Amino acid sequence: MARLIVIALSEDTVAVPGNRLSNYICVSITEINGNPIVELTEENFKVDPMIAAPGGATVHISSFFAGRLLGFYYLNLVPVDMKTWKHAFTYLQSLFRKVMTEAKHSRRY
Repeated sequence: MARLIVIALSEDTVAVPGNRLSNYICVSITEINGNPIVELTEENFKVDPMIAAPGGATVHISSFFAGRLLGFYYLNLVPVDMKTWKHAFTYLQSLFRKVMTEAKHSRRY
């Protein structure tokens, strides 16, 4: 199995308690040698709120797109079932749903 480096940064200045605006996450995915992992789709990601505030709920990916830089992806998240963001931090973990078993399954630039 190829070792991957996944870096995810969240920007939540728009998503505040009481609204349903998107929480943006930028994800960079590279092989250990720095080659970007490209051609991933929304189906390759699963978002799991590891710690939710009291009354908190799961979130879903409302939109997804690959960035202009190879190996970068953007996910916009919102709470499910028309719920709103809650007070307190929610830690999100972006994970691969599908594991790449060999480096040859990725396309490099």
